[in-house]
Amino acid sequence: MKNFNIEYPDICIQNFVEPWWTTCTDEKFKQGRLVWTFIPHINQNPYAIIPTGRQEPTEHKKAEVQIKAIDVKDTINTQKSSLPVASIPLYDKEIPCMYRAKKRPALIISAGGPNMPPQYTKNKPSKQLLPNLLVAPCYTADEGTGKRAGYNKDFIEKVKQCEYPQFMWDILPIAYKNESSLIRLDHIQPVGRTFDYVELTKYCLTSNALKILNDWLYWLIKGTIRQTSEFKKTRDFLMNFEKK
Repeated sequence: MKNFNIEYPDICIQNFVEPWWTTCTDEKFKQGRLVWTFIPHINQNPYAIIPTGRQEPTEHKKAEVQIKAIDVKDTINTQKSSLPVASIPLYDKEIPCMYRAKKRPALIISAGGPNMPPQYTKNKPSKQLLPNLLVAPCYTADEGTGKRAGYNKDFIEKVKQCEYPQFMWDILPIAYKNESSLIRLDHIQPVGRTFDYVELTKYCLTSNALKILNDWLYWLIKGTIRQTSEFKKTRDFLMNFEKK
């Protein structure tokens, strides 16, 4: 079935909500908007960046550093470094860290709420009350080749049938040759609500698709599905399809 120029298979929830995607030409951050942003790899230990010296004593923007893998049990000194580096500002009990990240498509789950009135932000650091987006990253849903890890084919079929609350299968309107994706709802994370961090696409979910998404999020958070929702009816059909 064609849905917004996407060839969806018969057994997937998108086939029951037409259209699933639509275009939006505004410059707004809103739920259901498809964006590009840098997403750190989940389940990785960060690397601490520890200034150890300078080649030039008067140069405060460059420093020699040690890069060390750390975890939550690490006893690394978190006190402010005695070697200040202008490009690595630090406050008490902070550690500069490095993560691996990749620019990925992501779905906005929440636009982050309103900006705070000026009386609350006057003479305060802007980051204290600045709203942030919550996004769910999208990963390529293929079997992988060579050393590249992929997904089990039977697992992908189960995800298409809405088997698991943390995985949503889809074909993004930016996909190359209808390449499919997994939207990881258990990887929802904050990103800065600014065009420095987020690049908008011209695509967003339709209002009916958003209803499905919100019922799906309820299922993930509460551990139960709304009994009267269209999502439940459609999922029940998909889950029972191969049993007929």
